[in-house]
Amino acid sequence: MGVYDIKMYLIVNGDLGMTKGKMVSAASHACLKVFFDRMEYGGASTPDLHGYVCSMNDDMRSWKDGAFAKIALRGTSANMADLLEEAFELEVPHSRIDDNGVTQVEPGSMTAIAIGPIDTTREEYRGIVDKLSLLKLL
Repeated sequence: MGVYDIKMYLIVNGDLGMTKGKMVSAASHACLKVFFDRMEYGGASTPDLHGYVCSMNDDMRSWKDGAFAKIALRGTSANMADLLEEAFELEVPHSRIDDNGVTQVEPGSMTAIAIGPIDTTREEYRGIVDKLSLLKLL
């Protein structure tokens, strides 16, 4: 396994017409949420994160200690929902960001998701995002 084989996929909802900044913000939230969702309070004696501990699987630890490879992709509401279902079934780390609706999109709109970190050399993960295109912010 190479240092770039473990990747996190950040998928932004192209259906919503968000600005570049909004897309970057949503993707960043999705990335962080994968880890924050796995945090638990370990007590005041826990040495890091003021008592919080993040429960990570092997792929998450390897990604954190490696190259932090991330791939930004453009999705739709429909294929993002399908990806989340597949991630749940495969038991891979994932997150979903639903907007508060304060600035650009309607409240509850799915703005971004994160899939991974996952070891992309594993057969069951191959092709998971093949139908999506790279996110281009021009």
